[in-house]
Amino acid sequence: MTTVATTSSDIREVAIGKLVLPTVVVCIPAYNEETRIGRVVRESRKFAYHVIVCDDGSADNTAAEAAESGALVLRHDRNEGKGAALRTLLGIARKLSADVIITLDADGQHDPSDIPKLVIPILDGLADVVIGSRFGSGNKIPIYRKLGNSILTSLTNMTAKTKVQDTQSGFRAYSSRVISTITINRNGMGVDSELLIRVAKGGFRIEEKKVSVKYEGETSTFNPLSHTLRVVWSLLRGHGFTTNFLREPEQKS
Repeated sequence: MTTVATTSSDIREVAIGKLVLPTVVVCIPAYNEETRIGRVVRESRKFAYHVIVCDDGSADNTAAEAAESGALVLRHDRNEGKGAALRTLLGIARKLSADVIITLDADGQHDPSDIPKLVIPILDGLADVVIGSRFGSGNKIPIYRKLGNSILTSLTNMTAKTKVQDTQSGFRAYSSRVISTITINRNGMGVDSELLIRVAKGGFRIEEKKVSVKYEGETSTFNPLSHTLRVVWSLLRGHGFTTNFLREPEQKS
């Protein structure tokens, strides 16, 4: 069950003179991130009309911290997974008539000041989806993360028939046209691969922009090895990387 916990202000369209600004909505799935979510929300609000957080059954004060920082907060009664949280978030973003939807992680690894880099190609009509690539921009990324990402990126690109450098980046921008046609079936960590595969098979234009990332201390609530194995399993369930991957229903744990 999903409930709306709070909203900091009325949902509205902002105009400057006769110029109506594009509606950018930031969507953040969160699980047990009470120490980081506040800063992520506050920084994201500088670049968006609305920031929405889906607290995916956290046992801590994630929802309260997000709300106090100015986010619209949705709450799952229990932990359902990143895919389920994104499904909830994108459903609300559609209702807000967003022009561009940004997704980013709640653990503070992404820098919200990079949001314009992802939004501009969509507003300029050059791309339908823009992925924030963590690689090749001088970021200090642990070797084990690079290795895991390399495996997942190879498998995802093979399935999607793409050449994306960072298929596992959760920092992305989607045009409203994409969000109106793409559905999420996967509840878990395989959602980033699922979305990219669906976007590619839908013929949408994909770009990558280099973004900064930081892994100071333990940021993710998921063990990197566990994350890699979960996504690999999700892909392997696709029966040899065919379209069955997209049709097979998710089995809840």
